[in-house]
Amino acid sequence: MRMMQPTLDTLLRPWLRMPAWAAVMSCLAAAERAFPVLDRLASLRTKGYCRESLDEAWAALTGTPLRAEEVSVRIRGIQGLPESSEDDSHKNTYYAMRGIGIVWHAVGAQLPDAAHQEWRSILSGMLSLAADLDFVTRPMARNKFSLKESEVAFQTQILRLVEGESGPSAQLVGSLRAMGTQMSAEYRAALEEMCRLKGW
Repeated sequence: MRMMQPTLDTLLRPWLRMPAWAAVMSCLAAAERAFPVLDRLASLRTKGYCRESLDEAWAALTGTPLRAEEVSVRIRGIQGLPESSEDDSHKNTYYAMRGIGIVWHAVGAQLPDAAHQEWRSILSGMLSLAADLDFVTRPMARNKFSLKESEVAFQTQILRLVEGESGPSAQLVGSLRAMGTQMSAEYRAALEEMCRLKGW
């Protein structure tokens, strides 16, 4: 018998006591996990701008923090990307829009006092994306470990990694970024299967 999955509030509760830098790192790791959506379904312009935005944010964690004005410029650039306003869920660019949204929140987490709220938005978006991919690609495999369950498990791993740390060291940043990239393979596989089923 499968255990009931935790609610969003239950997953978020431990993060409320974590410093802002930890929430920013978690936002960026989530964006890395979701990046296959952009790789597969977004335009070259969108992929390039989002990749540049994330790289800049990662670098700022252990280097010179971005000023609020610089972050705001990035956010406006993300809002202006061609797929960012897609609302037709029958189109493949709808999923690109969802990937853009995760990058948008990850970049916005760098703004003063925004990290925990943006992390809530990202976690909600990641769980929703994982559930949708499960629904499309795993209709006959409900009793197996799902992408959504994998996402929930990953949250525990991230929390354990940052707990007790005094700040975003280069080693910690590298470890968390690597974890996010590694898990992106699960999203990539599910996405490829969804695109095959939908003829995208």
